[in-house]
Amino acid sequence: EDPDPALDAQGRIQADAAAQRLAQSLARRRVCASPLRRCRETAAPLGELWRSPVQFLPPVGEIPSPALDPAA
Repeated sequence: EDPDPALDAQGRIQADAAAQRLAQSLARRRVCASPLRRCRETAAPLGELWRSPVQFLPPVGEIPSPALDPAA
């Protein structure tokens, strides 16, 4: 119901693990993310490892989905 939910505990663990793997396998570069909260929280561990601020790009935010008609 939250329009901009945070990561839960499992999501934070996964974001940390992904950051570790990416930091080891990629050359350091700019970190970009959607401005949505869960995206910011996912990108933050990699930004911290690379000591690089995360750049938030509104154009990559989610496009709201139309409401589904349960009767259809």
